[in-house]
Amino acid sequence: MKATFSTAAMVVALSAGTAIADDHLLFAPGQGDFNWQSLDDFATAHDYSGQTVTVFGPWLGSDADAAEAIFAYFEQATGAEVKHTGSDSFEQQIVIDSEAGSLPNIAI
Repeated sequence: MKATFSTAAMVVALSAGTAIADDHLLFAPGQGDFNWQSLDDFATAHDYSGQTVTVFGPWLGSDADAAEAIFAYFEQATGAEVKHTGSDSFEQQIVIDSEAGSLPNIAI
């Protein structure tokens, strides 16, 4: 991977707003009551085209939909693909993944 994805980078992307899955943004950039300049600045500074970010968390159902909606802004801004996996046994699974050496890029 040409760049290491930091938690800080994801937090910046997550603060951009909400969206819906498949890169269809709930609010088009420039619309709504958001600071779109921060998203533009982030996009300018981070080109992860062709990269994949794996995210593992406890979100399922509508919570997973909301998280994936936010990831759509990160994907649009950076060109990266976010692959989210949710689990109702997150705490146990992350330990197993850690011991197996197969951790996601981001675990929440």
